Amino acid sequence: MAVANHSGFLVSIEGGEGAGKSTVREALQQLLEKRGLEVVLTREPGGTVAGEAIRQLLLDPAGRLAAE
Repeated sequence: MAVANHSGFLVSIEGGEGAGKSTVREALQQLLEKRGLEVVLTREPGGTVAGEAIRQLLLDPAGRLAAE
């Protein structure tokens, strides 16, 4: 199995609801892309079918855990 070796860095943006995480992410993404850097966005939980399903359960305002 071939293993790719890529240099780069990981940035984590954390904060409560309404703290401006999306605003910071968008500004940082634009800045890095203007400098010619590739940006890969992900979120946790999320990024996969299972992760998105878990995310929806956690974000359900009614707190429902059963499928309708």
